[in-house]
Amino acid sequence: MDNIKNLISKTKIKLGIYHIINTIIKIFIVLFLLIFINYFLDLLSLSSHNIRFVLLFLCISALFYLTVKTIKKIIYLKNADEEISLLIQKKNENLKDDLIIAVQLTKNIYPNTSVELTDAFIKHTSSKISTDMLKNVIGPKNLKNIFIIFTVLIINFIIFSSQLTLKRYFLIFTSATEFTVSPKDTTITAGSDVTIFVVPKSENITPYIFYREINSSWQQKKMKNIENKKYAEKIENVMSDTEYYVELLDTKSVKYNITIVSPMAISVSKVEYIYPLHIGLANKTETEADIEAPRGTTIKITAQTNRSIKEAFLLTNTAEKIRTKMSKNEITGQFIVQNQSEYWFEPVLNGETIPQPTKHKISIIKNNPPKIDIIAPALNVMISENGRLKIVYSAEDDFGISEISINYLTLNKKNQIKSFTKPEKKTLDEYEIIIPDLNLKPKDVVEYRLEVTDSGNLSEKLTSYSEKYSFEILSYELEHQLIEMELNEFNMELNEVLSRQLQSKTALTKQDFENASLMQQKAQELMKSSSSNLKKTIDKMANDPLTSYSNYLEYENMLDAVEMLGNQKMNEAINSLSNKQTDNASKIQDEILEELKRLSTFSENIVKNQKMEDMLSTTREMADSADMIEQKLSDLKNIPDPQKMKELQKATERLSELISQLSEKLAKMPQETPNDFANNEKMKKIDLMQMKLSTDEMKWSLQMGNIDKAIELAQKLSKQVSDILNSIENSVNSTNSNMNSGLQLEINQTIGELDTIINEQQKILTDTQKIDAKRLEKTLALQKELLKKLAEKQKRAIVELGNSKSIIEKSTFTHPGIYNLYIHPERNMEIVLGEFASQKIDKSRNLLVEIISMLDNLEKNISIINAKNHITKSKTIEQEILDELNNFSPDKSALYNKNDFELQKQLSENQKNNQLRTQSLTKTFSDLSKKSLSIPSDITKKISSSEKSMGSASEELNNTNIPSAVDYEKKALDELLSSKESLQNASDQMTQMSKSGNSGMSGGMPRIRASGTGGYTGFRSGFVKIPSADEYKPPKELRETIIESLQQKYPQKYDTIIKDYFKRLIE
Repeated sequence: MDNIKNLISKTKIKLGIYHIINTIIKIFIVLFLLIFINYFLDLLSLSSHNIRFVLLFLCISALFYLTVKTIKKIIYLKNADEEISLLIQKKNENLKDDLIIAVQLTKNIYPNTSVELTDAFIKHTSSKISTDMLKNVIGPKNLKNIFIIFTVLIINFIIFSSQLTLKRYFLIFTSATEFTVSPKDTTITAGSDVTIFVVPKSENITPYIFYREINSSWQQKKMKNIENKKYAEKIENVMSDTEYYVELLDTKSVKYNITIVSPMAISVSKVEYIYPLHIGLANKTETEADIEAPRGTTIKITAQTNRSIKEAFLLTNTAEKIRTKMSKNEITGQFIVQNQSEYWFEPVLNGETIPQPTKHKISIIKNNPPKIDIIAPALNVMISENGRLKIVYSAEDDFGISEISINYLTLNKKNQIKSFTKPEKKTLDEYEIIIPDLNLKPKDVVEYRLEVTDSGNLSEKLTSYSEKYSFEILSYELEHQLIEMELNEFNMELNEVLSRQLQSKTALTKQDFENASLMQQKAQELMKSSSSNLKKTIDKMANDPLTSYSNYLEYENMLDAVEMLGNQKMNEAINSLSNKQTDNASKIQDEILEELKRLSTFSENIVKNQKMEDMLSTTREMADSADMIEQKLSDLKNIPDPQKMKELQKATERLSELISQLSEKLAKMPQETPNDFANNEKMKKIDLMQMKLSTDEMKWSLQMGNIDKAIELAQKLSKQVSDILNSIENSVNSTNSNMNSGLQLEINQTIGELDTIINEQQKILTDTQKIDAKRLEKTLALQKELLKKLAEKQKRAIVELGNSKSIIEKSTFTHPGIYNLYIHPERNMEIVLGEFASQKIDKSRNLLVEIISMLDNLEKNISIINAKNHITKSKTIEQEILDELNNFSPDKSALYNKNDFELQKQLSENQKNNQLRTQSLTKTFSDLSKKSLSIPSDITKKISSSEKSMGSASEELNNTNIPSAVDYEKKALDELLSSKESLQNASDQMTQMSKSGNSGMSGGMPRIRASGTGGYTGFRSGFVKIPSADEYKPPKELRETIIESLQQKYPQKYDTIIKDYFKRLIE
């Protein structure tokens, strides 16, 4: 019995514990369900305060229900022995109904039931009871299902715990969810986007934004999580006023407004440039927003806005942020240009999106170095020790020039020549170097340059330099004497060449070819050496102001003649002697001897002319010296100066020296000057004694300090020197005029006669060419007829060759290689036929020769008689065609009619007459070449050759050989034109000599470089004035002459060459 009670008691306890645990798990399950239901409602945006209240109420009700139910079950267990017994029996089938009966028997004594049997039954049942039966009644497996549900829920709770807002789910009567919204109320421009930001303070739930344009429906968007507890959403392309609010769970924000405003616009209206003081630029105002200015420039910018703003800043790309001044809708700001490259304005807007600013460029004008150029003389010069060198220069700088200096590099001396109180951007000016102030000696070479400095700050000043040039101090008298010595040496060498040439001629006369050749070679060697030395001397003469221009040109002509003798004629003579051609060598040597005698005579005359010019140069220097003395005496009287007195005494001494020099030259005048000059009455009347006395008396007066007397004597002396100068100048001009005018007149008359001959020759050539054109036209017509006939023959030849090939193809004994021998002849025959058909014979002659050779070879390799006969016929036809082509020469009667023959005879007669007229000019040309070196000696040879060509042309016309006659006529015309050109050059040269000055100058002369390059040749005689800055435009006459020259036709001598060229193109 005790076992039964004990089992039931323990079962009650275990069941009670089970009900309590089961209820606790269910309570947690209900709570978890409440949490997750709220969570999912939040995710679906279905949650609200009422729903949360209902859910919480249901949850509390469920918890209450579960608790009450569990308590009731526990209380019920106290009196549930029978139910427990049944439960134990159900779980332990071996008990059957014994347990429930025993329990019932224990509680009630049934009537008519034996006590002993009852006790025995209870004991028997009690003996079957054990505590192990309790395990089968209830255990952990009874909580398995509910525990699984609980486990799943608690795991999910742990996983989503960070997203669950428990306070909100259980404390529904607390305050609403808190979050912040930005930018709240804002202003934007139409079409812009707005981004709304939301930051919840606690809950990690995604908010929603609701927005709409005025008078339109609401739109909803879920906001995006951009970072931890921060959400954003963009409202795009807002075109009108819009309102919006944010909803987080069941909490709404207030409504905010997005207001559309016009875009903020800032436009630059004015830019003021305030340049630094050291820059030579005037301040200015521009409307262009982009800035271009040098560093240090203050820029003041004024801009306009389209609506009022409280504040704005001026920004640059160098991180400058400058506060501007505001006045209504106007902004003003300024900055100093340094290294910026762009600038822009940035307005300060209250809650409004700042638009992308318009950026403007800042271009910094670089401070380039200034430029300076020497315009004239832009070359190295030679100048007398008392001369003055005028330099014309130009300088410029972007910002302004401050000063210009001249730097004598050789002397290590620098002088400022110009400065500017106010910077100038460009200047064109001149500066005069006074040579005596530099204390230089003859042969000194001074290198100099100009230097220009801009007007920048002290630390930024830039200096530039001109090209370097030099001037050499020259003693013209000494240089001139050296030139005279070299020319005398040349004359001696020329006589020695003449001597050697005579010795060679003598040896040739004796048939001694060895000695004749040896002496000819020695003459050539000396001639080439003399030619080289003369060239160097002429280069010096180009820089010698005491050498007259006419003499300079004469020596240049002589150099051409000497080089021609040494390089051409003497080479021909040596070759003839080497080949022992006696007659030819003798003829060439005679020409050389004649030319050497001519050159020797001219050389002596040139020296005499130069002596005459030297006398004039000395007199001019005397006149300059006398005038200077008179001027200095006047200056000394006004302002006494010991230094000027010394200069005056020095000038007086120099005048005495010049008088002595002139006196010596006058004494040698009959021997050293031209006869016309020496015999001139004015020259014979010159008396220097009175002038020398006046000079000595003036020197004595200066020593005594009698300035007035010295001035009187100086004036008298100046008059005497002036009279002598006039006399010598007139004599020189008269002599030169007599020498040149007669010769020039004779040359011009000869040119006139030559023009007549040339015109006649051109007429003869034109008429002959017309006849030749008719000949060509008829020849072409006959050639066309011949080619038609030959084309038919060529076709027959091709047919014969084809017949031969057909026979070969039908034969069964022919070797296959024989067909290859037909390929080349057939192709070439077709080419010849094609040329005949197109009236051409470019390749036909050569191809026919090849075809005949190929047919001959083919004939030898074919054994079939019929085929060979056809090849023989084809070859014969080809040979006939070739012969007709080679022998084609129309008869003259077929080419010319009776009138043509008569015209040819007339032209032959005209050509003969023109030849006789040309022959009469030969002696005239020979005489002219002996009177001036300007006329080359070979001009006689040209005119003689032209005469011979005319004779040959006349014979050819008489024999009706028109093409040959045309060639001879052209040759004769070309030689006539060349002769005329030589005469015209001589005439122009003489005209130039007559117009040139006669020595004396103190300005700079160009230096001729030894290499011969550089573009400076020739000589200028007399004082040369360097043009001033405003004299660089060419004169009107020169410009008109150039334009007129450009409009003229090509030279006459090229007329026949050009016509012949086009004629041959047509043929």
